[in-house]
Amino acid sequence: MSTERSPAEALVGTILEGGYRIDGLVGEGGMGAVFKARQISMDRIVALKTLSARLADNREFTARFNSCALSIPAPRPGERGEQLQDFLAAVA
Repeated sequence: MSTERSPAEALVGTILEGGYRIDGLVGEGGMGAVFKARQISMDRIVALKTLSARLADNREFTARFNSCALSIPAPRPGERGEQLQDFLAAVA
């Protein structure tokens, strides 16, 4: 059994520029990884999706990644991650 962590797993616990703390890895695949994170300024749980570094220079993949990100509706006032919690429970 390997105890070596993936590059994505190594980010858990990191605070990113912009004020997001990565709390856990939800999953990773060919395009990148999805993390459970906390937006520190709003004290809310968010899903943070990252694009693999090997795809960052590929215009087709970055366009698809950005399109996907823009299609997610912004939370309404008073929502504090209930939908994300449901998503994380379904993925886990």
